Amino acid sequence: MNISPSPWSAKRGFTFVELLVTLSLLALLASVVLPISDLLSRQQKEQELRHALLEIRQALDQFKEESAKGKIPPSLQSVDGYPLQLTTLLAVTEPNSKAPPIHFLRRIPRDPFFPDNTVKPEDTWGKRSYNANLIIDPSQPAGDIYDIYSLSNQIGTNGIAYKEW
Repeated sequence: MNISPSPWSAKRGFTFVELLVTLSLLALLASVVLPISDLLSRQQKEQELRHALLEIRQALDQFKEESAKGKIPPSLQSVDGYPLQLTTLLAVTEPNSKAPPIHFLRRIPRDPFFPDNTVKPEDTWGKRSYNANLIIDPSQPAGDIYDIYSLSNQIGTNGIAYKEW
């Protein structure tokens, strides 16, 4: 008994045209998904930047308030009551005091748009001095730190440069 194969069993697999259509559809989907993932990644970094700016600025304000109350040693603050370095916000101890240190920040957040991950977090920020609100040159010793800003030259998704946030 000889069984002949059915006409359907002889055609196995996909035709070349079907493969081309499938690959072109996958390429089209990938070209749509990649820009969206880049945008989502950028928006996540922007959210991190907002949070870091808020956290450091609140710590600077708290430092100023504690300075006005006389709880900050004069050697750690400027005449205007602002810290001389960002690292001062991590712990302030009064000399010859048994009081616990005052912590304004647990850690200094890194600017998410700063390109070099080997730089210390406190050096990833631009710093403004209270005196005439001048921008501090990071390579020069400065008076105090009144405000911080991102050093990035990029423009945010809202159309405002990150250094102006």
